Amino acid sequence: MPSSEISLYSLHPPSPRNKNLWQTRNKTLYQLKHALKYSSVSKSIVIGDLNLSKHSGRINILK
Repeated sequence: MPSSEISLYSLHPPSPRNKNLWQTRNKTLYQLKHALKYSSVSKSIVIGDLNLSKHSGRINILK
């Protein structure tokens, strides 16, 4: 059975209850997007509470 590497990202950015928390949450999501895009590993698992609606366009960006 061949082995393969998998990157695991576990995060829970703050709920965007005010402008600063909104910016922190968005920055965290952009950092995740960048990490996924430039990872040397071809398979990744993202787990956690991203504080996003399942209808959010940001979810599609991460897919």
